[in-house]
Amino acid sequence: MQLTYSIQRWLPLGKELWERNRHLKLNQVSASLAFTTILSLVPILTIGSYLVSNLPGVVALRATFQTWVLKNYFPGGINQQISNYLSQFSTKAKELTLVGSVGLLLTTIVTMIVIERAFNEIWQVKERRPFLKKMLIYLAATVMGPLLLGFGIYLSGVLFASASGWFPALSAGFKFMSTIVSSLLAFIVFALAYRVLPFTKVEWKDALTGAMFAGLAYELTKFGFAFFVTQAAFYKTVYGTFAIVPLMLIWIYITWWVTLAGAVIVANMPTIRQRLVQEH
Repeated sequence: MQLTYSIQRWLPLGKELWERNRHLKLNQVSASLAFTTILSLVPILTIGSYLVSNLPGVVALRATFQTWVLKNYFPGGINQQISNYLSQFSTKAKELTLVGSVGLLLTTIVTMIVIERAFNEIWQVKERRPFLKKMLIYLAATVMGPLLLGFGIYLSGVLFASASGWFPALSAGFKFMSTIVSSLLAFIVFALAYRVLPFTKVEWKDALTGAMFAGLAYELTKFGFAFFVTQAAFYKTVYGTFAIVPLMLIWIYITWWVTLAGAVIVANMPTIRQRLVQEH
């Protein structure tokens, strides 16, 4: 009886959120963001690779870094090719001129503008953030994002390397911690995005709730996409060596859809709380 009541109470809310997703055209917005992200992916990875390459002891832990990134942030089946690209980006980053660096930064900022616009549409915000404040947030995200990822990789790499040669129980504990770090970083990124990007007041508790949903959905979709890639041999048959391109686009699209779906939940949390209070 209690289960039936819970379903009856939450099902209309789920339908309402789904209709909200359709009204906001999240499928089209996610596709647009996926295309924009592809354009800025090289600059972001270049900046991240450059920051990571300057961490102390990175040479000794380079293999550990790559293993950690592949395992925790990219689905199986496409991760090896991405690993090769990461190595190329890290090498090319050292050859960048001032003009090239500015160009990469501008590309990333344009992407941030598109992302902020999508978030403001979800929150139905018409007012625009002041230009200077906007640029400061974009620059902070451009620098701190890769730096946070790099620190997580470095910390997990140290833990993973420290586990080698220790007795099995402690070694397994260190390896488990390195996996948890990646999920925690994704959770932090989601929470900060939901809290900072919309040009309106967002409660931390709402941002954290949406981040929990997005983080869990991200891990589940990553597992499902990895399974899909292992079964979708026709992509390699049709596209050959270029199979990484459509697969990467699909993965980025899914990631953005999860991110925006979490944003819809966060934007509707005040309404959800009000409805729960009225029912009680």
